Amino acid sequence: MPETLERIRFEQRLLFSSKYPRHKLAEDDARIAAGQAVMQPKLAKAELLALYETMEQNGWVQDYAGYKETLIVGIDGSDTNRLNVQDSPKLVGQYRVHAQQTQFRK
Repeated sequence: MPETLERIRFEQRLLFSSKYPRHKLAEDDARIAAGQAVMQPKLAKAELLALYETMEQNGWVQDYAGYKETLIVGIDGSDTNRLNVQDSPKLVGQYRVHAQQTQFRK
């Protein structure tokens, strides 16, 4: 499971560093013209949810609704250049034990 968490973090960092390099950061209620290089918390949340959906289809995580409900994204109160994200992915477990009981009846 540590490897899965490491891969999730890698994919999240890769998404933002490759798709949003050198972007500005603005609050959700800022009126930004279309096409501007501006990241907003609502955009980051949408990107993380889309990525989570892909990871769920890949069999890494589960419970999209629970992830969506607990995902917190916002601009830091003391550093307006920092976007804080708190997420709690629910990993798919490892199939390591198979327990079965067989009964024969007359």
